Amino acid sequence: SGDDGVAGFSVRNETEVCGYHSFFPASSPYVLAVGATNGPQEGKPETACQSGGDVLITSGGGFSILSDLPSWQSDAVKGYFKAVDGTVQEPFTSDYNIPVANISFLKFWTFNKSKRGYPDVSLLGHNYKMVAKGKLYSVDGTSASAPVMAAFVSLVNAQRLKQGKPLMGFISPFIYKYSSSFINDITSGDNKCSALYCSSYIYYFNSRYCKEYNNTCCKEGFHATKGWDPVTGLGSIDFENFSTTAMGIVFTQSTSSSSSSSSLETTTLILIIVVVVIGTLLIMAVGVIVYCLHAKNATVLAPTSNPNVVVASSFTSPSVISVVRDEPGNGQLELTPTTTDPENVKV
Repeated sequence: SGDDGVAGFSVRNETEVCGYHSFFPASSPYVLAVGATNGPQEGKPETACQSGGDVLITSGGGFSILSDLPSWQSDAVKGYFKAVDGTVQEPFTSDYNIPVANISFLKFWTFNKSKRGYPDVSLLGHNYKMVAKGKLYSVDGTSASAPVMAAFVSLVNAQRLKQGKPLMGFISPFIYKYSSSFINDITSGDNKCSALYCSSYIYYFNSRYCKEYNNTCCKEGFHATKGWDPVTGLGSIDFENFSTTAMGIVFTQSTSSSSSSSSLETTTLILIIVVVVIGTLLIMAVGVIVYCLHAKNATVLAPTSNPNVVVASSFTSPSVISVVRDEPGNGQLELTPTTTDPENVKV
């Protein structure tokens, strides 16, 4: 769902672009968007990931500007606004500092309650250990939490296949319908700030090192609250409960979706091949026609000292001067660009 709150990465060190910016593909209703949390890795209560201290990122979230609110998410999103409207957690929606004159761009700095909200769920996004070239690094990111969610789904799908059950397929409706069985609700934190960025550097010989990190915080943003919210979604996933619930559910859309998708791919492939073949034949036909017209309608402009070579002009392209050479014995014509001066023609 992004690492820079509601404003996105462009807000780093740029307060004039504060606002509610929608980001694709997390805003698409056809994906499961994953936010980030923090705390349990240190034995602390789980909260939304917010930049500051040793936490590098802020969980992204918001609303699509194009995709309508899907039916399976409708109750959750409406419940959020019912809970926060008129309270201190109601999102700030006035005095937009829009850096463009055209008011039509206002939609990029606001949010629409009737559109698809994201993220859907969250997982830990802080203090992952990564080894690169023998060195150990600590990294943060929804690019860490999202692959963990993908691993959760893959593990469950593997178990379902072992038991002869179909894959889970498109799981978003399942997540929302059965969330009470495996979700840890996150009610603390907000996404008003960007990720940490280097605001000043020091230079040592030919190397540059960060001297100070900072973040940009805006008035715009959402607060985590009970139930779904545009910070952590429904909350974080308890894998054991998620697995148990998913193993007991009958997923029927997976098989039909797979077969229809396979059929669609086959039809598309055949259509592409037909178009390519027809296109190639048309290009060849046009080429032959143009060549024939060019050769047939060539008009002799001047003779040369060689009886087999003349300077000619094509009827279809009068401005093009060519040499027409009649090869003895085979009756073929060869057109080659040359100079307009017959004396400089070389055979």
